[in-house]
Amino acid sequence: MNGLASQLSDQFSSGRRRILSRCADVARGRGSDIYLVGGAVRDLLLGTAGSDPDLDIAGPGVDARFAAELADGLGGQLLASTEFGTHRLSVPDGERDETVRIDLVACRSETYAGPGALPDVAPGTLTEDLARRDFSIGAMAVVIAPAPGSGHAWGDLIDPHGGQRDIERRLVRVMHPGSFQDDPTRIFRAVRYATRLGFEIERGSEALMASGLVNIDRLSGARVRHELEHVFDEEKVARMLKELGRRGVLGAVFGGLGSDIGAISSGGSIGAVWGPDEWIGLLSSTVMPERTGELTERLNLGSGSARVVGDVAAINALGWDSRTVPSRPSEVYEALCRRSLAAVRACAAATRSAPLRAALITYIERLAGTATELSGEDLLRMGATEGPEVGRLLRQLLHARLDGEIAGIEDERAFIRSLMGQQRA
Repeated sequence: MNGLASQLSDQFSSGRRRILSRCADVARGRGSDIYLVGGAVRDLLLGTAGSDPDLDIAGPGVDARFAAELADGLGGQLLASTEFGTHRLSVPDGERDETVRIDLVACRSETYAGPGALPDVAPGTLTEDLARRDFSIGAMAVVIAPAPGSGHAWGDLIDPHGGQRDIERRLVRVMHPGSFQDDPTRIFRAVRYATRLGFEIERGSEALMASGLVNIDRLSGARVRHELEHVFDEEKVARMLKELGRRGVLGAVFGGLGSDIGAISSGGSIGAVWGPDEWIGLLSSTVMPERTGELTERLNLGSGSARVVGDVAAINALGWDSRTVPSRPSEVYEALCRRSLAAVRACAAATRSAPLRAALITYIERLAGTATELSGEDLLRMGATEGPEVGRLLRQLLHARLDGEIAGIEDERAFIRSLMGQQRA
């Protein structure tokens, strides 16, 4: 039997080994068996486990009492428990200056009432729990506390579905022919894992993915958005989105979504570090403007992301090209200042118009942060009439600064005096 005890010793910090040891103690004290499962086992076999502070642990006896006892013994806290029997803990590593997240999972079996439905869950064995997993490379377990009489020891690898062989072949392989039908969100995860790990999707699984695209419209907007947000959090987000677009996944979510693969390649290149709003704005840039409301509903977007989608459509509707891009910075500012910066970044990355991209980047890098040194109170002290006049003067003052006509507070004072003199002449 293949044992991974040496990998546990070599790749895990002493703090994480302490956590596993404490898990084993709690399990033995309760007469239960537990296992390290999922991505942590995959990463042990890949030699990259030390880079991920999270641990997934499963066992037939895992429950809320087990989770609370473990959290208390490790000086951590129980963060949440779900209806599916998952308990999330946060505990200190003890060696490194980091917190380890532990997902304790009660071994379970799952059945699906229909394509895209949430699973019906029942208590199960480790064998059943591994069989319900998404892909063979995540359907392995390492023994932490063996079941009495099982013949297993600490560190033994349990691999009933050939996950280790698929890791050696660098393949993402689905567990059974109906997997993508049962849960179409696995289509997103297949692309995400393959891209992140540099694996290929196994040929048979590719065919199943293609035939499973028709079931994506059965998924709720929240579930689809959740999968996209996982992609947005990845280091190789642009590459993953390109793959999802190339394979027709984005189009199956919503017609026209992310249909410009070249534009996706530019994602993240404009402005600060990109977040979900920039990415959803970029994907929405190819959706017909009259359908942006439908897209917002399909993905069940929050108000912030919905605003970005609407702002992207509004910026595209400006129709700027080399002849119509405003020459004065103040005009560019006025056209964009009511739009979110995330939408402006997304449009700058998506457009194929060099003049438009230049105008948008100028707004992002120089114009958006421009402010006058004089305030409304300053203008009142200079003799401006309280009311709308103050707002008009401040706007004219800002435009003058944007267009480079004035610089510094003395120039601003002189400019305001000139304006007020003209108004009263």
